[in-house]
Amino acid sequence: MEERLAYIHYLYSQILYDEHDHEGALQHINFALHYRGNKFSYQCRKITYLYALKQHKVCLELVEKLLQNHEEAELYVLRARLNKLFGYITKCFYDVHKALELDPENYQASNIVEELNKSAEDCRSVAVNQALSGNLAEAINKITVSIDTNPTIAEYTVFRGTLLRQQGQYDEAIDDFMKALTKVTEIVKHIKMH
Repeated sequence: MEERLAYIHYLYSQILYDEHDHEGALQHINFALHYRGNKFSYQCRKITYLYALKQHKVCLELVEKLLQNHEEAELYVLRARLNKLFGYITKCFYDVHKALELDPENYQASNIVEELNKSAEDCRSVAVNQALSGNLAEAINKITVSIDTNPTIAEYTVFRGTLLRQQGQYDEAIDDFMKALTKVTEIVKHIKMH
């Protein structure tokens, strides 16, 4: 009986969602979850409704919870979008790459990777122009955004290290050069394995 009630509320929530009654949809999916709280499809539906209601923080918490038991590419893509929304760009980067690892054909993850790569290159370009103009502090800020957006590119870290060295921040520069060396070593290892 409870399973039937849950399913009725689930279906009704979808109807309300299709009619753009997101609050009503959320209310009915919560009823469904009351009866069948462990049903994955119901939990995903709730995330959809919360996202439509712009309750992104709650969405992120639920996605985190679901990922503990369900390693799904789509969940990683959703978490990447939410992380990007909250400005957690590096987390976004790793989430989309995990999604592509699980599903290499995932076009949404591929699109996000392209966006991140373009954004990182745009910031690098601005950083170069700022450095050439003598504005080293702003150049460091912009190249740091590039590093956060795509932490695997060693050249970004080398460039920041060079800028830091020019500003007399030698310890930070050495740290960046060591990080870049580690990144290159990891890339070489990865190439040798394949």
